[in-house]
Amino acid sequence: MHIEYISSEGLKVSADDSGRLAVYSKGSPVMQMGWLPFTTGFEQPFPYADGFKEIPLNLDLDNSPKSFDYILEKRSVKLSGDALEVSLQRGRYSLSQRIYIKDGACVIESFANIPAHNPLPRTFDVIEFPQDQFKGWQAFTSGGKMGAININSTGSFPEGSACKSFFAVQNSEQAVIIYSDTDSPYYLNMGCFRGVWHGMVELPAEPAGERLALGRINIRPGESAETLLIDFAQRTSAGHAVKPAPKCWNSWDYYHSSISHKNIIENARAIADDPVLSKNIDCIVMDMGWEVRFGEWTADPNFPDGMAATAKAIRNLGFEAGLWFAPIILDPECNFFQDDYNWVGKNRFGFPDRTYECCGLFGYVLDVTRPEGEEYLFNLFKHYKEIGYTYFKLDFLRYAMYVHRYTDASMTNVEVMRKSLKIIRAAVGEDAYILGCNLPFEVGPGYCDACRVSGDVSIFWDNIKRNARSICCTAFWNGRWWANDPDFLVVRGRDTYTGERLPYNIWWFARDDEMAANKELLEFYIQKHNIDKTLSLEEARTHASLELLNGGAFVLADPVMYLNEAGKDLVRRVLSAKTSPGRPVDIFADGGLSRIWVQKLDDRLRIGLFNWKDTDETIELTDEAGGFNIRGKRMVDFWTGEEINAGKRTFNLLPHTCKVLEVMYY
Repeated sequence: MHIEYISSEGLKVSADDSGRLAVYSKGSPVMQMGWLPFTTGFEQPFPYADGFKEIPLNLDLDNSPKSFDYILEKRSVKLSGDALEVSLQRGRYSLSQRIYIKDGACVIESFANIPAHNPLPRTFDVIEFPQDQFKGWQAFTSGGKMGAININSTGSFPEGSACKSFFAVQNSEQAVIIYSDTDSPYYLNMGCFRGVWHGMVELPAEPAGERLALGRINIRPGESAETLLIDFAQRTSAGHAVKPAPKCWNSWDYYHSSISHKNIIENARAIADDPVLSKNIDCIVMDMGWEVRFGEWTADPNFPDGMAATAKAIRNLGFEAGLWFAPIILDPECNFFQDDYNWVGKNRFGFPDRTYECCGLFGYVLDVTRPEGEEYLFNLFKHYKEIGYTYFKLDFLRYAMYVHRYTDASMTNVEVMRKSLKIIRAAVGEDAYILGCNLPFEVGPGYCDACRVSGDVSIFWDNIKRNARSICCTAFWNGRWWANDPDFLVVRGRDTYTGERLPYNIWWFARDDEMAANKELLEFYIQKHNIDKTLSLEEARTHASLELLNGGAFVLADPVMYLNEAGKDLVRRVLSAKTSPGRPVDIFADGGLSRIWVQKLDDRLRIGLFNWKDTDETIELTDEAGGFNIRGKRMVDFWTGEEINAGKRTFNLLPHTCKVLEVMYY
């Protein structure tokens, strides 16, 4: 067995010709890996949840063995200057990697030669590492829908677990993060099969050229995963300046798709008449429901004078106007699709690829690699910018990543997704504000001004708690890649709501047989129609406090005219407060539900203490809370304005409650 080594900046990397790779930091092992395993791929190009299956690369899709040439292999490793060069020859397939040390990280560049008559698999692994080496470590994986993050404290993952773009782990002594370059069309896409994580790349349907550069993978050691995640966001932001997020009101959470010119303007007037909210809400956003259907983005009959008239009415009340779009989704009944269905992405049989499915709706993905698709998207957004809209919420973006093939088959799906966003930005200009919803994180920074980082919010504690985990675990992006959008600020519930109808309407129901077969599903619908199960005043305060400490995008979604004074007081205080991107302390505690947040302002430090449990909780602060010295500083309760003893460090919190402290520096 032949082994070669490189060392620099306290790191040492070794590779041998059996395919093993090892990384050491300051003499201690960091990771044991395999280089160019080329053994497995995902069954579809873009898995976006756990439980996806693998495709062994020595089998066809029908599980028949490939030729023996495919299995024979030859590996080599050599030292070339300050880098290791490794190569794999398997039958007609030739892959290589260049491994070097730069800026405190082990960097792996991968390359593939394209056989003339034997295309490479659509997805295949370029690295692998066994999960056993991280047994007992805490692991941080991304890749769930709508910003879902998984924190695993066992080091053991279910079969088919997926992770996108980066993977971070830590123990009491060290940490390491693995990530791909965010400007590459070949992002890292990981799956865990039979106890081994496989780091894969996705190729376009028809790669251009005879040799592909498949991007860079970075393996960076450190002392804590939290520090490495912040460093990752800073290094990959590419100097991108994050715009201040306008504070908005949005129609979705209360009205769902049952909106009209009348109820939009009713809410805008209620905000304009409020002495505090009128000064702290910038934009009124109409969510899903204003359009005829996806792909026919003209006014629904509930907007009888058209969308230009509604924008004008909103502006006359002193606000900017915003619209929701599913910009790349085409309903099967829309004219654009009916006229020519060649304008959408195709499946592997050459027919429209029906990748969109949500709440009983189906659709196809616009092919922006065709001139007609690009022109359609550009003209759509140019029109709505010209008639007075300056804020655009873009939803269901991830479905572009599922498509098997676009007209320009040399582009990867992430390149197509980026092109769609570039077209929209060119149409609306740099002065417009764009929120990406269902935006895959691996698309990277610079394409949207804000990004949703949690699932859909609702006015029930279990939902608030579930979303809180994603808000905590994605805070490192806030203010570096974009403004984190934690979904809506909602406070209406059993103690604050005064409307006549139920405060939360279900807009999609399971079938009778589905409810009969699933007691938990039936109980879900029963609970959602019980006002006593909605948020209490204290639970609403906890949610509002988390949005405050997050310090990203603020989007109110309650009908202000149906809030009592206690509810109005919550949203007034949050929306009128000074904020900045906050930071959770120890995201690995309690599976990502941080009990302590810190937020640095110009003249003070804001500290949030949260009890996410169903039992009483005591939280201890130190004099160095979150890395800031609070010894002897004056402290005030944010919500009550009451003075708190400067030496107080122990706080007893009831279930589902919080305490927000203002530590005065000046």
